Amino acid sequence: MPIERDHPLKPIEPVEFTPQEVANLVVLAALPKLEAEPTTTDWEFRTVAAADPDGRPLGYVLYCLQYPPNRDDQTQPTSILEVAHFEKPKQAQRFCEEFSGFLMPGILEGPELAEEVARLEGLPGYWQQGQPPDPDQTQTRPRADWKPYNPLAESDARIASEGIYQSA
Repeated sequence: MPIERDHPLKPIEPVEFTPQEVANLVVLAALPKLEAEPTTTDWEFRTVAAADPDGRPLGYVLYCLQYPPNRDDQTQPTSILEVAHFEKPKQAQRFCEEFSGFLMPGILEGPELAEEVARLEGLPGYWQQGQPPDPDQTQTRPRADWKPYNPLAESDARIASEGIYQSA
């Protein structure tokens, strides 16, 4: 069908390529097509009670559990990250609810953000492989290692690294 003169689409002008551009296009066309790997992972938070060696309650440990692609495969260990310590379970629950508001699927996933939170909380921030902690059993921790959650950890870290800004 011929293009009418008033038609908003105009015919495409032929493009001339240099021999090098043609060679580049041939190489690109020959490359295997890469499939994008799924970025979302199966993960969840789990809260476990903690006490000191004398049995006095410390609070609750929040873990991020990242499961293998086939969750039913018992040969694949679960990745476990200690994210934060809380005095009360309601604080951990509120944290989890607020945490999900910062996630952006495909850009910022839960396990990735959990690592940063753990570091800001002064915890090691590295993943361990193994069986997930049992939420029905209390974990024993030295009182010296207990670091209750600091909602201002991010701003405290920024001030410590950049200094306090003073207006001129």
